[in-house]
Amino acid sequence: MASNKQRLRIQSKQTPVFHTKTGPKSILVVEDEPVIAKLLFEILTKRLGYKTGTAATGEEAIAQLSSNSYDAILLDIRMPKLNGKNLFELLRTMNPDLPERVIFCTGDVMNPETQAFLDKRTNLCLVKPFTLHDVESVLDAFFKRRPSG
Repeated sequence: MASNKQRLRIQSKQTPVFHTKTGPKSILVVEDEPVIAKLLFEILTKRLGYKTGTAATGEEAIAQLSSNSYDAILLDIRMPKLNGKNLFELLRTMNPDLPERVIFCTGDVMNPETQAFLDKRTNLCLVKPFTLHDVESVLDAFFKRRPSG
């Protein structure tokens, strides 16, 4: 199996970055694993050209979302304390539009509880481990679904 560093070297077809009227779309990465958060930041910012913010906890994500606007939220499901499932529900109370901006990210898709949670939602999911192509594909599908903003 290829390491994350090797996956970054995969040549990309360079999916076009989706833009708002003021520039590239912005994505908040909510991920508690530093290596994965850094990898996603590098892919999104340096390889794909998105404006990218990061949050290592659900609490940090709330702070970021309270002071910044993001076009998409890449949300890890399994995090300590305020996990992705609970944060997703909390987002609904903050702004009913926020849950529609979520793309889930998890390596736990075989867990029946996680699968049941995902099955009840229409949000896309980036499955770990992922490749550069996987990230491009999920973002392409997401922004084609949600072109405004």
